[in-house]
Amino acid sequence: MTVHEEYVAVISERYGQIKNESYEMGGYYSCVSLAPEQYKVEASMLAFVKNHPDASLKEVCDYFGEITPVGLAPGDDGADLWED
Repeated sequence: MTVHEEYVAVISERYGQIKNESYEMGGYYSCVSLAPEQYKVEASMLAFVKNHPDASLKEVCDYFGEITPVGLAPGDDGADLWED
């Protein structure tokens, strides 16, 4: 099983039943289920959910926000923005 497959399985199993509880939960679920692959942080997210089995969906989403660069598109490390 790949990191992607394992991560998606954990998120779906743990949080899939609450994604339709509210608009807010739907947003958190969409964020944590789709964005980590695009930003190439699924391995870190998988480690987080494994190490924090009781984390709420919001806590998982907050962690994603902590490890993802603000204002950069997926795959962009911002190197072109730095001046020597």
